[in-house]
Amino acid sequence: MAKDDQTAAKTAPPRTRRRFLLLGIAVVAVVMAWSVFWFIAAAYAERTFDKVVDDAVADGVALDCVNRRIEGFPFRIELHCAEGTSLTLPDAKVTLSGLSAVALIYNPRHVIAGFGSPAVISNTDFPETQVEWERARASVAYSGAGLERFSLSIDNPAVAPEGLPPVTATLAEMHLRTDPKTGDAVDVALRLDGAEAVPGQPAVDFRTVAVVRNAPLLVAALQGVPMLGQAAVAGLPIDLTQLSLAAGGTKLSAAGDLTVRPDGALDGAVDLAVTTGEDGLPYLDVFLPPDQADALRGIVQSVLNFGRKTQLDGEPARAFPLSISSGRVSAGLFPIGRIPPIPLGPGLGMP
Repeated sequence: MAKDDQTAAKTAPPRTRRRFLLLGIAVVAVVMAWSVFWFIAAAYAERTFDKVVDDAVADGVALDCVNRRIEGFPFRIELHCAEGTSLTLPDAKVTLSGLSAVALIYNPRHVIAGFGSPAVISNTDFPETQVEWERARASVAYSGAGLERFSLSIDNPAVAPEGLPPVTATLAEMHLRTDPKTGDAVDVALRLDGAEAVPGQPAVDFRTVAVVRNAPLLVAALQGVPMLGQAAVAGLPIDLTQLSLAAGGTKLSAAGDLTVRPDGALDGAVDLAVTTGEDGLPYLDVFLPPDQADALRGIVQSVLNFGRKTQLDGEPARAFPLSISSGRVSAGLFPIGRIPPIPLGPGLGMP
């Protein structure tokens, strides 16, 4: 027995060392394989970026990434563009203080982007505009069929056109999601909190939730490509789930079905609810003399009195249906005004 114990004691250490050696070789092999995989994925990401830029140029958009770098080893792929990076559109140019985009190497179809502040928007028809923010980030998710989700969130944005006071807000968000059931519809959600454009007037909060159908027509219109045939004839249907606007004591809520016609004019029907609070409609004193502003408040209140009694966020309100035909808005037999055509490009609203 003593001899067997001595033999086991002599053979155990070599076996243990062999196991550790095999484990070390396996770890080194995995690290080397992962490193090769990362550099291949990084090269693929760079080629994909070049292709996206080339496709954008074909659509009239140019992206100039200054001092482009690919980093993020070992688990991420990071694209960095330095200050001076610019996006040139058909009618404007946006110059950024920096751009970064990050994707996890095991999920390259989900990209998180961040934007350096400030940005400068140059347009030949308007004064140069500077946009600042505390933090701006975007999330883009792709599927096999293309873009699946897009989100943009900007904290404390401030838009300052040259020679004009800045327009500020506490939060601006946009969310887009393609509808997997239909394939040609896009869910849209917009949010703007605490927007202040005029000193001394209450901040504005805005929300919109809608489904935009016939999405290929919208994409073609934004790219400046005319859409012919049945797609253009059908126009751009919009299922307006919610539109809310609040400024001080005044609140507005609307929902209904709209259609942007090929000429950009609106058709549809909307249910509207309004409460003006104790202070009446804000902002009128900014654009009208005091007597005219007070007179218009009285007229609006008289019209609202014909509406059905309801509640809006727990406060007394008036509701009534609106009909829209070729941009002309009316409440029953009473005309209210006209909404100008929506200029979305040659596909919609522009010759």
